[in-house]
Amino acid sequence: MSYESEIQAVIERAYIKGIHKDPNREDVLSGFDPSFQMYVSANGKVTPVTLDEFIEKKLQQKQDHPEAFDAAITYTFSVIEQVDDTAVIRIDLSRDGSPAYTDFMLLYQLKGTWKIVAKIYHGY
Repeated sequence: MSYESEIQAVIERAYIKGIHKDPNREDVLSGFDPSFQMYVSANGKVTPVTLDEFIEKKLQQKQDHPEAFDAAITYTFSVIEQVDDTAVIRIDLSRDGSPAYTDFMLLYQLKGTWKIVAKIYHGY
């Protein structure tokens, strides 16, 4: 399997499915490193979000607004660059045909498995 296919599989299970389609801890933990940080830009400052905070937010959203997760999710991987055990990927994600996010994720290959270690994004 090529590195592109391996990285895409990690993103599809842990992020697309585990965060956007059917938020659940098991899928997310399969592809995110425990040290993961998401950086959120708002009101002129950047705030880090831990993996646990990210998961809990999505699980709470699923509980409060389950209908929001019925949206059709489509996505493209427009950039995948890899050097040895490091990679960066750009994901353009839409909900019901409307752009929702452009994500930039950083990954490390740890013990033969790709893990997402960081994310920044633009929300539409």
